[in-house]
Amino acid sequence: MIRKHAIDPFLLLAAAVCGLLISGTAPDWTLEPIIYLLLASMLFFVFYTMPSGKEKRERNFRLTVLLLNGVVAPLFAVCLGWLFLGGETALFIGFLMLMVTPCTDWYLLFTKAAGGNVRLSASFIPSNLALQLFFLSAIVVIAGGAFGFSGVAVSLMQALAVVLLALSAAVVARAKQPGRSVPEKLPVLLLAGAVLLIFMAEGEALGQAWEQAGIIFVPALLFFLTMSGAGYVIGKWLHMERPAHISLVFTVSARNAPLAVAFAAAAFPDEPLILLVLLAVPLLELPYLSLLTYLLKR
Repeated sequence: MIRKHAIDPFLLLAAAVCGLLISGTAPDWTLEPIIYLLLASMLFFVFYTMPSGKEKRERNFRLTVLLLNGVVAPLFAVCLGWLFLGGETALFIGFLMLMVTPCTDWYLLFTKAAGGNVRLSASFIPSNLALQLFFLSAIVVIAGGAFGFSGVAVSLMQALAVVLLALSAAVVARAKQPGRSVPEKLPVLLLAGAVLLIFMAEGEALGQAWEQAGIIFVPALLFFLTMSGAGYVIGKWLHMERPAHISLVFTVSARNAPLAVAFAAAAFPDEPLILLVLLAVPLLELPYLSLLTYLLKR
């Protein structure tokens, strides 16, 4: 199961490369509405198929997850970004957009593979989604004030419109047709289509940014090591049962967030390097989570 999802970042990377190769073949104004439509459709299916875990959560577990995901992760991400990326505004923003958004999807796959409590992990999806919306909105506003990006209010409204439209439609669809199956790869294919068009529109700027984006992997690796280590140590200290302990580690470590990609595309259309960061870091995260799964299963 993990192997099927492991190709997702590589599919997105392939879409980005194809977009670069054919960039300039269509005027930008024809691409923007299609990009928004693809992003909204992708988020609709993500929200529609999102598990609604209802596992009862112990107080210590709940407080630990909220503390690490809601306080420690964003503060640590800001510190790492300032140390390693302080002079690269777009990289800094992209790094923050990814690292402050706790995962709402593939961490469940790794949790299951390592023998964790999947229902317990899934019970945090609503709170993780709420944290994503809050932190991503805050980053858009702060980036506009601190870095002088123009049109912040419009950018935020565009991003929220895409997200809330998809979320509202998904809520209605789930109420009318609960449990209806959706092809597993449909959301990532829609996202790949949006990535391809974005890279088509911004090919010249992005084509010069690959080497610049490479420095993102050092702070990203330090982030993953620290968060998973913190989850492991705190779980031991609280004497959690093994399934809950494993769930804690993955719930506070994984950062994959399609919502961040949608926000970046809608809020910062003229800063393609931000999007490049959101596509590049999962190429490191997946092997890291796979290794973590192996170690926790032993």
